[in-house]
Amino acid sequence: MPALPLVSVVVPTLNSAQFLRQTLDSLACQPEVPLEVVVVDGGSADGTVPILRAAEDQLPLRWVSEPDRGQADAINKGFAMASGGVLCWLNADDTLLPGALAKVAAQFDRDPSLDMLSGLGILADPVGNFVRVIPETPIQVMDDLYRFGCHICQPSTFLRRRVIERHGPLDTSYHYALDFENWLRIGRHVTYRFVPEIFSTFRLHPASKTVALQERFWSEEWRAFRTHGGTWRSPFLLAHLHNTRLRWALYLAAAPLRAVLWPLFGLRRGEWLAPGPPPVLAHQAKTPTPR
Repeated sequence: MPALPLVSVVVPTLNSAQFLRQTLDSLACQPEVPLEVVVVDGGSADGTVPILRAAEDQLPLRWVSEPDRGQADAINKGFAMASGGVLCWLNADDTLLPGALAKVAAQFDRDPSLDMLSGLGILADPVGNFVRVIPETPIQVMDDLYRFGCHICQPSTFLRRRVIERHGPLDTSYHYALDFENWLRIGRHVTYRFVPEIFSTFRLHPASKTVALQERFWSEEWRAFRTHGGTWRSPFLLAHLHNTRLRWALYLAAAPLRAVLWPLFGLRRGEWLAPGPPPVLAHQAKTPTPR
C-alpha cells in the first residue's frame, strides 16, 4: 500500500460525554490510514476528561481541556495543534464509518490538485438508528453552493491544510452556520470533488444545536450567503420560504403562480429547489445502523 497522507481529525466538544466515547471508538476503526486525533474540550464538567485519558491508550490522541470562545474557536485551536496534510472536524456527537478515512486519504493521494472532498452521511436519531442518507441532493460543483445553499454534509467533508493556510480559519463570529460560511468563503478558490459514498453519521438529538436552535441558523446562513456573493434572487431564499412559510401555499398553487416564481428565482421549468437528483445508492435502503 502506498504511503497515504496523514489525516488530522479535530473533535470539538463541550459536555458531550454521553456521545464522545462512540465518536472516539469510530476513529479507532480507521487502521488503514495515518491518523492524528485532536480533541479540544471547552472545559467540560461531565466526565469528558476521564474518557480522553482512557482513550490515549487506543488512539494517536492529543487533547486539551480549557475554556474557549465557542465551537469555531475550538476547531481553529484544533487545526493549529494538528499536523496532518488533510484536515476535518467531527463533532462529539457524530461518528465516522469504518474505513472512511482510508477512502478519503486515497482520493487525496491520487490527485495532488484536490483541495476539498465531500461525501454523504447517515442522519441518525438520538440512539444512533438510521433515518436517511444526507444530503438528499448534494452539490456536485461548488458554484451550486451560491445558488442552492449548504447541501454539504459537514462531518463527511475534508480539506487540505493548504486551504486553511491560504484562506484562514473558521470565522468565530458564527456559532451556527460556521461550516456554511467557510464553504462559501473558499468555494470559488478550491478544487472540489463530491464522492457518492457514505463516510459519517450525523446524530440529531434534543441537545444538538441543529435541533434545539434551528431558528438561529437561518439568520447566520443568510448573513454568510449575502457576505460571500449570494443575492435575494436565488433558489436558496425560495427554498427557505418554501420550508418555513409557503409550503402549503406552493403546494396548492396553480401552474401560473409557479410560472411567475420559478423564472424570478432563476429556476428552469421542471427544476426544483435543490441541485439535481440524489445519487443512486444500491445499498442505501439497507444501510445498517452504525455502532
